Amino acid sequence: MEYSETLLAHLRITILQYLQEEANYALNEDILLDLTVEYAFDRDSARLRKELRWLEDQGLVELKDVNGLYIATLTKRGSDVANGKKHDGVKKPEPRL
Repeated sequence: MEYSETLLAHLRITILQYLQEEANYALNEDILLDLTVEYAFDRDSARLRKELRWLEDQGLVELKDVNGLYIATLTKRGSDVANGKKHDGVKKPEPRL
């Protein structure tokens, strides 16, 4: 796997895991951007939007546009992937200690 693909796979699992931690399984894109920056991902809102749309195309999240701001909600399938089910293009999470 190339560097750029590896980076995207890590970003995607990070997004899914953050959504998994929320009581309502949803976060807006601004919050996700702030959270992913803490894990050393670039602060790139265009890339985050692109990956949110990719996750939606895969059936892992649902997106709702609220006045130009995306709200991402984890789907059951996305929850399964966040918990370790294999999905091409998403890094399999490491066990949490």
